[in-house]
Amino acid sequence: MKLKYPIILNIGLIIVIIGSFMIINQVNAQYSNIIQVNTTFKWYINKVTDKPVSFYESGTWNFLGKMVASEGTFAEYTIIKITNSKLYGKFIMGNLTLNNLSTYDIGMNLVLGINSWNPGFISITNWTLVRIWVINNCTGLFNGTINISEDDHSFRVYYMQGANGDQNVTLIFDKLTGILLYGYAEFGNYYLEIIYYPQIATSSTQFIGIETLVFIIPTISIIIAIFAFAFKKYNKKLIN
Repeated sequence: MKLKYPIILNIGLIIVIIGSFMIINQVNAQYSNIIQVNTTFKWYINKVTDKPVSFYESGTWNFLGKMVASEGTFAEYTIIKITNSKLYGKFIMGNLTLNNLSTYDIGMNLVLGINSWNPGFISITNWTLVRIWVINNCTGLFNGTINISEDDHSFRVYYMQGANGDQNVTLIFDKLTGILLYGYAEFGNYYLEIIYYPQIATSSTQFIGIETLVFIIPTISIIIAIFAFAFKKYNKKLIN
């Protein structure tokens, strides 16, 4: 009988700790843990149209400004907010700076996407879901041809609309982080080619950000303290 309560407490402790990690990981389950608030990512602009590109906000279609960029410069994106379905951040490209632009709107305005799938600079990392979404919503669009391929490190989407290539999109994402490694878009007189800078080394090791650790460590400490207290209490009852 003396072993009954310690065993229950130990099992309960393990379940609570595992549950805590599961809850934490569900906060931004769609995006990689490497994607953290206040992190800045850069893409080298290898080719870009010399004509102004109008930016609009999806949904409201509010005009946000016109972007003019030069080849050999960089596009920057600093994460300021992460939700389960979208990223928001400070976008800088050429003469245009927007302080709260979603990755969806980046994809829509820079043609780094197809139809309603507009991942922009950073995609969610549920690649099964991405594949299903692209196939269901983009296949056959405007008689376009779509090709999806992937390996252990990258997820690649190629799309060409029309016999004359009226729209041509190539997107290559890092599977671990969801970061766009290479993007090429061509639509009418518009064209853009960007390359992630610096190129990241893909890894199968998951990274836990400092914000997550700051929450995990105190939480586990509190849980252990509670169970230790309960263990001592039950031990005293058994002894008495």
